[in-house]
Amino acid sequence: VSKAHRRLKIRRQDWGWQACRLQEGRIWVNCVGTYGIASAGYWWARLSSAVLVRLFYYLLASSGRQDALLFADDLLMIAGRVSEIVDLGALILVWVALGVPWKWKKWRGGHQASWIGYWLCFESYQLGISEARSMWLRRWIETTLKEGAVQMEDFRAVLGRISFTLGVLDYLKPFVSPLFAWSSAIDHLGKVPLPWSFSFILSYVKAELEDGRRTTAVRPREISLGPVFRADAKAEGQVVVLGGWECRNGCHPSAARWFSLALTRRSAPWAFSRGEPFRTIAALELFASLVSIMVFGDSMVEGTNGMLHLTGLTDNSGNVSALSRLMSSKFPLIVILTELAAQMRSRRLELDLEWIPRNQNEEADAITNGKTGLFDPSK
Repeated sequence: VSKAHRRLKIRRQDWGWQACRLQEGRIWVNCVGTYGIASAGYWWARLSSAVLVRLFYYLLASSGRQDALLFADDLLMIAGRVSEIVDLGALILVWVALGVPWKWKKWRGGHQASWIGYWLCFESYQLGISEARSMWLRRWIETTLKEGAVQMEDFRAVLGRISFTLGVLDYLKPFVSPLFAWSSAIDHLGKVPLPWSFSFILSYVKAELEDGRRTTAVRPREISLGPVFRADAKAEGQVVVLGGWECRNGCHPSAARWFSLALTRRSAPWAFSRGEPFRTIAALELFASLVSIMVFGDSMVEGTNGMLHLTGLTDNSGNVSALSRLMSSKFPLIVILTELAAQMRSRRLELDLEWIPRNQNEEADAITNGKTGLFDPSK
């Protein structure tokens, strides 16, 4: 819609609240909504919801399966048949008759569409960001990596663009949290050397946006396997042990695949990064879930084309929240979360963690304590 915020008539008695003086002896009075006045956005939302969205469904609800999405003043209309497209044309005529001032040069149609910076393909079922937005972000990262330093003022502005980008690329979300944490820790502006860890993160994000990977396939949830593994971790003194077993389809421990993994300061220094390893128990328990995906997951996705959904059982409630949001700012939990997201993306699966009381996770707890009598050593 052209100049949407200016399409709202303001009551005469309220004109004074929008008046301003740019030069002596002359006062500008806005009779309609204007930038800088918060109520303009509110009233436009009310007006557009009624005239565009409600009218859309009132007139077309019984004629087909059309859908409409409105963000600010940008409208996306979806139809699945020729007859439904004809109905949309009739509705557009109604809107024109009502005086909706369309910005016609921005109208597009077809199987592919760019909408509010996102890119959609209804033919191949792809969702992502536009090529222009992806190109801008890749070039900025490339320039920043070459310089080895970043202007903090620019960096904080770019973080907003990165967050918008990852709104549809879920599995890249964990990589943003450390960037925000670092930005908030730098309390001054100016040029700052880029730490190697953030150079790595930016390099990874750039690589993920190349070669057509700026989009992700929207696949139907082919099958839900339910609970497929139970995992646990032990951190007592200097002893760190992970354990898990495959409980898919109610499998008994004696017939289940399982693993036990001991970590040391040499093999996993991050587990001891806070001194006593019990201080990183949340990361260790999430690591146990990650190992479960890597040792049990491949056989689950064989022969599937859609999105596979499965559930893991854990007695750590914090990990349930971290995985559902795919966000954390705590080290080393964030490192494990990013790897888990990358593994889920490569295997085309969705993992939910479900909390269970410790007394219902006794088999996995027994593995971490070296009590594996219930399990077959050959498995």
